[in-house]
Amino acid sequence: RLSDKLLGERTAAGQTVALVARMATSCVILLVSVALLVGATNNAFLYTRF
Repeated sequence: RLSDKLLGERTAAGQTVALVARMATSCVILLVSVALLVGATNNAFLYTRF
């Protein structure tokens, strides 16, 4: 299957591709959660200040 070829961890290249994909996904999730946290705290400060 195509997914097995893309994420086939039998070869070293497949392991590298899978590792890079996992790292990129976790970095994106981390950045999104940090952005949401910063936005929520900014909104809370704005609403409680006035």
